[in-house]
Amino acid sequence: MYFELSPEIELFMIAVTIAIAFGILGHFIRRKTVGKDALKKLKEKGKEARELMKKTDRASQERLNQLNIEIVEMNLSMMKASLPIMFISIGSFLFLWPILSNRYSGHSFPVVNSWVWYYVIVSMMASLLLQLLLKRFED
Repeated sequence: MYFELSPEIELFMIAVTIAIAFGILGHFIRRKTVGKDALKKLKEKGKEARELMKKTDRASQERLNQLNIEIVEMNLSMMKASLPIMFISIGSFLFLWPILSNRYSGHSFPVVNSWVWYYVIVSMMASLLLQLLLKRFED
């Protein structure tokens, strides 16, 4: 039995599948390279920095400056860990571009009209939902 899906549903399924695959892959790579403990430390330092921002004494401000430097360094290491996944996902999208363009360029998508914007919006929503789910089950 063969049936054809609408282009909206096809592209939705493609975007969600790719977003979930790279989201999970990125999550596990970040976990392996950065570690769960480093993420907890970053969260704790952020909380401490927010509390120190309320204080105005010199010692608190010096500690806040020190914490900000540590937070920036930790964020930089996390960004470095995320770069390979970002390059792979951009590369895969560039690889899929001619295929998707050939298939969907003649079709008008609701609200956004363009298949590219439709793909981007669906991917971003799927990634956001995945991050929320992973965070929910991680804690």
